[in-house]
Amino acid sequence: MSHVPLELCPTSNVQTGIIASLAAHPVRRYFERGLTLSVNTDDPQMFGTRLTDEYRILAEVFGFTPAEIRSLVLQAVHSSWLPEGRKRAMAEEFERDPDWMGGTEAADV
Repeated sequence: MSHVPLELCPTSNVQTGIIASLAAHPVRRYFERGLTLSVNTDDPQMFGTRLTDEYRILAEVFGFTPAEIRSLVLQAVHSSWLPEGRKRAMAEEFERDPDWMGGTEAADV
């Protein structure tokens, strides 16, 4: 089976009218179905958002836990165009960082 990653940009998806509202965005359903996801920003300048804003939306609107967001970060790394060795090194670097496990509040994401 092929695991094609889906790149999702919740803020721009709503601002461009592709999705009617944040509440209607399918990111939680896709995550719960086990799809490979990469959450991004599109054009941060145009849409007035940063990646940290997108992760905060995931926590506040969709109830994503810090562990689920960490999973999304690792999915993005593993589905990137980087060489396999660099993907492994980047994932390991994240996991070694003392702030990686953080607290349980959305602000820690």
